Amino acid sequence: MTQKAFLYFLFILLPFSNVLVAQESYLEFKDSVIDFDFKNDEDMLVFIHHIKLFVGKDLDSTDIEMLLSGPILGSILVKGSNEQPPTYRYVYEEFVKIKKTPNYDMILKAHVATKQLEVIPANYSNWESDKQLFLAFNIAEAELEQIRVLVEKNSDSTKTYKELLAGYRAEKETKKIKKDDSLFQFYGSIDTDSLQRLSLAQHKPILLYFTGYSCVNCRKIEENVLKDAVIYTSLQQDFIFVPLYVDSREELPAKEQYTSKFSHRLIKTIGDKNVDYEQSTFDVVYQPFFVCLTENGSVLGKASYEKQHDVMSFLRFLTDCQKAYNN
Repeated sequence: MTQKAFLYFLFILLPFSNVLVAQESYLEFKDSVIDFDFKNDEDMLVFIHHIKLFVGKDLDSTDIEMLLSGPILGSILVKGSNEQPPTYRYVYEEFVKIKKTPNYDMILKAHVATKQLEVIPANYSNWESDKQLFLAFNIAEAELEQIRVLVEKNSDSTKTYKELLAGYRAEKETKKIKKDDSLFQFYGSIDTDSLQRLSLAQHKPILLYFTGYSCVNCRKIEENVLKDAVIYTSLQQDFIFVPLYVDSREELPAKEQYTSKFSHRLIKTIGDKNVDYEQSTFDVVYQPFFVCLTENGSVLGKASYEKQHDVMSFLRFLTDCQKAYNN
């Protein structure tokens, strides 16, 4: 069974995981290899039962519930299957590591909020209290406002938040930006003077995006994060968004070529100029790299693929930059 098929199978069957099986303890099966090739529903339920027996001094029942909710378990199993056939001990130890990370409490709060949103009616009269659940996701102000409007428009509905937001997410997916959208097309070489004048005139912060034509992670963050409808709208409306390609081989006009004071190299191309600016100004040599600036060149925030490669993290970055700019 492929990893993709396995994960799909796993998440589809999770609602049926309360079937009772023979009593065991974690110690009895901890070194057993997990067989991805489940023959039937019973095999899947035994697997889930084993995971539930992880409860002990390191993990409680809420941790296990969160593990079985899908994404964390999926990432652990995919990682394990890429290296060697994972055992239950491997899953246990990897999850304990995750629980010790700084982000775990935030993820746990989001999980608890998700469970509540699945059953709470989307009643606008309760919005002020209900919106606190959305704040557990560190949701951007722009998206929170979209959800508020959605709830207000459907205030007579008997739907839960889960049911109402299902349609909202489907609509967002249809609005995902096409691959050839102009927002991510070639900008040129860095021109700080022009950008600062533009920022001052439009009352918007500058968001520089150091990227490359041959940068794999740049394509990933564009497809999976920057083209999210909410993020894309924010980049368009709230920022002066500037992609700067560090590997462009287009030559600068002869009068604009120069010797770098930083690297002492001759800067002949647009890519040379962009990477020279990135290295000399921000002491950074990797892509993708984002830096948000005021019209005076002061840094409002920085983001990298390592820390902001998912939608929620990047939305939080944009929101923090906007708050810093407006203060």
